[in-house]
Amino acid sequence: MRYEDALARWGETQLRTHSYQGHALNIDPKSINVEVVLNQGNVCCNDPGCYHSMAEDPSARIYITGRTRAGAALRTQLDDLNLAGLIGELIDVADGVLTK
Repeated sequence: MRYEDALARWGETQLRTHSYQGHALNIDPKSINVEVVLNQGNVCCNDPGCYHSMAEDPSARIYITGRTRAGAALRTQLDDLNLAGLIGELIDVADGVLTK
């Protein structure tokens, strides 16, 4: 399965998991968008113990949006991304074969 297709299918599952309507949602699969945002953080000096106001830890978030077939907007956000876990879940969604 193509990476983009696996990501969309995974995103649909996440929208269902994080919605109070769950599996009753009639999601339009073509509307699903998954955006991974990586923030490298900010080091304002060479001190690893820096606590200046400009210091910022690295972080990662995933934003997932989509629409139901009736047109209702859906959105969820996942914080503290576990990249290895995400790749494993994508491989599972793709039945073990993930391609470009």
